[in-house]
Parts: sequence; structure tokens; C-alpha cells
Amino acid sequence: MQIIRPSILLTGALAACGDSEGSGNPKTVELDTIGPPTLVAVRQGDGAWQTVAVAGNRYSIQIDRPYVVAVVCNDLEGLIDSYQFARTPDDEDPMLVAPCSANTAIEGVAQGTLAQAGVIAIGTGRARLGSAGGYNIPVANGPQELIATDDARIAVRRVQIAGPTAIPPLDLATDGMAFLPSSRTVTNAVSGELTDTNMSIVTEHGTFMFFFPSVELAQGTLIPDAVLAAADNQRVTVSADLVSDGAGTSTTASRSVFRAHVREATDRSYTLPSPLAGATFATVANDVAVTFGDLPDHDSLSFGIDQLDNDGTLFFHDMDVSAAFAATASTIELDLDIPGFRPEWRIDLAQVHSRSFVVRKVRSADEQTGSSLFQTVNLEQGKPRRAQPRAISLEKPALAARLAERR
Repeated sequence: MQIIRPSILLTGALAACGDSEGSGNPKTVELDTIGPPTLVAVRQGDGAWQTVAVAGNRYSIQIDRPYVVAVVCNDLEGLIDSYQFARTPDDEDPMLVAPCSANTAIEGVAQGTLAQAGVIAIGTGRARLGSAGGYNIPVANGPQELIATDDARIAVRRVQIAGPTAIPPLDLATDGMAFLPSSRTVTNAVSGELTDTNMSIVTEHGTFMFFFPSVELAQGTLIPDAVLAAADNQRVTVSADLVSDGAGTSTTASRSVFRAHVREATDRSYTLPSPLAGATFATVANDVAVTFGDLPDHDSLSFGIDQLDNDGTLFFHDMDVSAAFAATASTIELDLDIPGFRPEWRIDLAQVHSRSFVVRKVRSADEQTGSSLFQTVNLEQGKPRRAQPRAISLEKPALAARLAERR
């Protein structure tokens, strides 16, 4: 079994390393972590990981062979996450983006009332009201969008936050608009697959809301165009899942279509991609690997592990792999044996955790598909399954917003 474990060379900060020869045709790629990362490391060819002095959020990287860049973000309470990017010099896009972006100063507060039970969201903050009442949500100063919603209606207020800011009272009966019925159709579903749909929104200035739960295709809804600004991004996903449960393990083979910037006139028919077959997970020392054979048509792969521990901390480690990199071997390891990677950042593989392998294809600027294998392991028989991060609830909206950034 061939394990891909490349390393890297950082211009001006690291010396060349590795015992494989480079191509002699160096190339510079850029890394943007948006906010300050906790750890950055690079690995090229068959050399060792090298850590990079953390300074700001922009890094220039010179490479001449297949490489991996690793970024750890630990800037949000209740979340430990890392990104890895596996690329080759032949990949065209030189920009890598790892959004360690949850460390914006929270200096403002949105204060107001809602005339009925519902949910208020602004930025990554949220208030769930069981009856009419007030809310008090910390949020960054500046322009923001405040969303109020219940099961039937939605309102969006465009507001300017400057310290404690009073929001005019909201009444969904008069200020809101009803969600629009929007049934969806799917092509290529097969017998036994469970089809469903969900939607979410990321507003112009970053308020995120995921509308739970997923529903049958005929029960889909949309936010009316009149509620949305041009820069608001309403997203719709249609999925078909095959679920199988074994002793302590639950496995889901999934196919999905994701559309961004959805509006009332957007096509409501969805064609599923080909299924992912022959992929398997394995534990390699303290890490996890995935082995695969022939893949559906794809532009990139994603391989990740995650865990929601008993203290409510989410551990999320994800590897984004280009098609050119994946073509160099049939097994990829999510290697976390990085100098400076703290033991408390690791997932306890002996406890309940999830692992995923996703093959993605970009069909257009606003549509991509995924053929996936998800697996939750170490489930205790006879006990209720604890919700894992792939279905994280709205009680952790900031974490949900971070996960949404990964798409």
C-alpha cells in the first residue's frame, strides 16, 4: 500500500529538505489564513514536516514537487480544526485559503425584541426564543444582517452595529415573508436511496443560518427574492443516501448536488453524480488513511475526520486533495504527526468519531457535486447515537458557520 506523505519548502524561511529530487522548475504558491493561524507547517516530496514561524496571515511558498501545507486554527471556543492542502506543481490555482477567521473582535451587541417564538441570528451569534421576548446578541461592529425566522416566515434587517445597538421591534406576522414552496426533482436516484434537501444562507456580511432539518424533495422551500440582497447567498443541497449499520459502525454512501446563489427562478431539477465505490478507511498508527480505486469524474477530493467530545468541543481535521495529487497513489493519509501539533488537538480514535471521503466536481460557478463515503465508528450498541459534527446543531452556530466556510 503506497502512502502519500509529501513535504514542502518555504521561500526565505526554510531550507530545502527531503530526499527526493525536485523538478528543477520551482513555483510559488500563496497561503492566506484570513486570520492569524495557530500552526503552519509544510512538507514536500518525501521529506519531513517543517513548521513555519506564524506571522500574520499571508505566506509565500516555493515548491518543485508534490506537497502538503497544514494549517491549525484554534481561535474559536469549542473548536479545534486543521486544514491540509495536497497539491502538485502542475495544479493551476496557486492560492490556498484556510479561513482562521473566527477571531474578529466582538465589540457590538444587537438588542431588540421578537413578537413571537423564533430564531434570531446575526453574524455567528444566535438567540432561540421559545416565546415572544427580547434578545441580546454579541456581534462585531459594522454593517450586519439580522435574520428573524420561525417555521413559516423570515425577515432580514440590514443594520449598522456600533457598540450596544437597539434594533427596532420585529414581528414576523407583519415584517416577515412566508417561505416559498419549492419542490425539487432528482435524476439518477436508485432503489433504496433516501433523497432529501436542505438550504442555508450566508448574507452579504457573514450572517449564517442553516435551516434544519432536511426534508423530502416535495417539501423543499426557498427564501423569497424580495427578502434577499444581491450579495446574499442562498444555498440548496439535494442528497441521495444509502445507509448501512454494522456492529458499532454506521456507514452512509451519499451523492449530492450543491447550488449556490439560488433564487426563485433557479432550476429546481438536480442530476446526481455517479456513486463512489471501492473506498475504504484504515487506521495508520495514530492517523487515518483512505484507499480508493476508480473514482467518479472529479476536480478534487476531500478526506476528513471529526469528533464531538463529551465536553462539547468539536475536533475537525480536513485534507483537500487536487486530482493531480490523487493520481500519484491510491491511498492518502491524513498525517497529523507535525512538530508543534499538540496532543490535546488530536481526535481520540478509540472513541466515537466520524470520517469522510468526498469526490467533488465543479459543474459551474454556482453548482458542484459530491460523491461521498461517511462513516461513524465505535458506536456503542444499545445507546443513542451522539450527533457528530457532520450534523452539528444550531446550538453551536459559530461552529456551523466555520464548517460552512469549508465548502
